[in-house]
Amino acid sequence: MSSRIIVILWLCLSTNTGFAQEAIQKISFNSLSELVKLKSPEAKLIGQDFELEKSVRNIALRWSNPELNFSRENVDNGTLEQNENMIYLSKSLSLPWIYLKNRQSWSSRIQSAEYLKLEQLGEFFAEVKSGYMEISLLQTQEKSFKDLKQIVENASNIVKNQFREGAVSGLNQQLIQMVSLNLEGKILQLSQDIKIKLDDWKTKVGIDKNREVELITTISFKLVDITVATQSIEDLQNYPGIKSRNLKGQSLQKQVSLERWKVIPELNFYGGYKTINPNFKGYMFGVSFALPVLNFNRAQVQNKQIELNRQNYNIDIYKTKLHRKFDRGLNLISGYQETLGKMAANFNQKNTIENILTAYQEGWISLTEMLNSFQIVLASSQQYHQQLILFYKTVFELEAITGKQLVEFK
Repeated sequence: MSSRIIVILWLCLSTNTGFAQEAIQKISFNSLSELVKLKSPEAKLIGQDFELEKSVRNIALRWSNPELNFSRENVDNGTLEQNENMIYLSKSLSLPWIYLKNRQSWSSRIQSAEYLKLEQLGEFFAEVKSGYMEISLLQTQEKSFKDLKQIVENASNIVKNQFREGAVSGLNQQLIQMVSLNLEGKILQLSQDIKIKLDDWKTKVGIDKNREVELITTISFKLVDITVATQSIEDLQNYPGIKSRNLKGQSLQKQVSLERWKVIPELNFYGGYKTINPNFKGYMFGVSFALPVLNFNRAQVQNKQIELNRQNYNIDIYKTKLHRKFDRGLNLISGYQETLGKMAANFNQKNTIENILTAYQEGWISLTEMLNSFQIVLASSQQYHQQLILFYKTVFELEAITGKQLVEFK
């Protein structure tokens, strides 16, 4: 009986372990695009904003329904009674040129909304890639700090033995313990930063907060071909953000023209059947329109002209900011590439720390020099990862602006 219970428990544990393993979602950098399309609520919200704009267009351009009217009049002077009955349809119709201009204005507005969607999705995808990259690099830094801590603890044990032998003072032992504690604090801080950023990133891409994920693509320094990005400066007119704002300006220009034509915006037609007493029967037909006596639609024209002027200023400001962002990005990438390349090629933190410890053991450097060297390696590692994070964030921003892939991870 007991053996059967043990087997059942073993099966349950093995099954649960299998579920736990399956719960870990492995995500590669190159799968992010598909992941965002399938799961991200923010990406779907951007798409719904565009669908809402199309829905508003459909409402604005829909044909209004005709009205069915019925009226009955009865008059009586005491000796003669008159009855009048009318049933008729009425329908308001925009003038053809007004309806056409309205459709043209909405056509530009919808195209503007579509390019705005592309701009927002491009910026959002750049944020998703930056988040993946930053978390991956922070995890790499955390691992390197843990390796460093192990070596520092080895050094601390050596100093403890030397202290027992009277070779070093108690102050030296305290100093290396402080280095170890400082490193432990940095590891804890990194761990918390990673957890917060990973939770935020999972929310952004639409992954359940309780689902474990593993970022399986190694992010390391890669050279970026600046010429590809530089050539794209001439293509910024094709950037969705600029196209969207230009098309919105065209839509407003057409609305200004439309308002000028709206002195008489529509005609009202009606027609139907009419009877007066039993002996008089016939048909009726009529048309009416607003007389431009008190209102020539000047206020509406002026309002749309102000909107157009504001949009033109907005386009100029946006272009200036975009070019500045592009130029700053290029300068940062070109400025960081050489330094990051040298650090990536020549800096091996673990080997460096081990060499420092060996040099101390062999008497080539003092304890103070060893502790200072540890701090230099630690600061260099932090600076390298911080600069690499900023470097790739800028690269992804330029990818969103140019529409070209500047770096590839496998």
